[in-house]
Amino acid sequence: LVMLAVVLLWSWQPGWGLLFFLAYSAWHFGETDFNHWHMPQPFAQQLYGWGVLGWILSSHPAEWVYYLQALGVTYVPPTEPLLWLSGVVLLWTGLLVPAHRLRSYAATMLVLLAGAFLPLLLAFGFYFLGLHSRRGWQHLQDRLQLSQRALFKKALPFSLGGWLSFAGLGLAAQLCSFSFEGWIPAFFVFLAAVSAPHIVLMSGLYRRTTKAKP
Repeated sequence: LVMLAVVLLWSWQPGWGLLFFLAYSAWHFGETDFNHWHMPQPFAQQLYGWGVLGWILSSHPAEWVYYLQALGVTYVPPTEPLLWLSGVVLLWTGLLVPAHRLRSYAATMLVLLAGAFLPLLLAFGFYFLGLHSRRGWQHLQDRLQLSQRALFKKALPFSLGGWLSFAGLGLAAQLCSFSFEGWIPAFFVFLAAVSAPHIVLMSGLYRRTTKAKP
């Protein structure tokens, strides 16, 4: 139901759908990385999350404009000031990271820097799959005390449901009069939809199971 509400919001007002998606994605990226670095600082993690998204998007200005237009969003934010501001936020975050987590922070910055020289979708996937998803999976294992195999079995029905939902949304984008057109915009809307309940549940898991680690 949450996913359906997100899709309907995008179809009705794509600008608001995008803003909502960016806001909860920034929160989630910040929350995940800050939990990984054992830094319980909600305000700083929100700034950092916006820094991550701002850097990935503003370092690909032409593609960002193309995808905004494909999604039916007419407003284009100034990318150069956003790029500089995002870079400052990401560097400032390094001053807050504990010494024993600096290698992990440095690896994150290298992934984001490398992404600036890749196409936008690859840059996003490089961070999302290369770091964020791996860290989230590790957090689920640790906090639910499950093996890789046991967690994979539990996740399999949801993964299959996600792929079927994506296929259905893509077909609907081809056959119905959505504000967005084509598979690539449908993929972004799908990410927004599938992320919303995931972020709510992961945030609750972090709050319930936060514990000090060496």
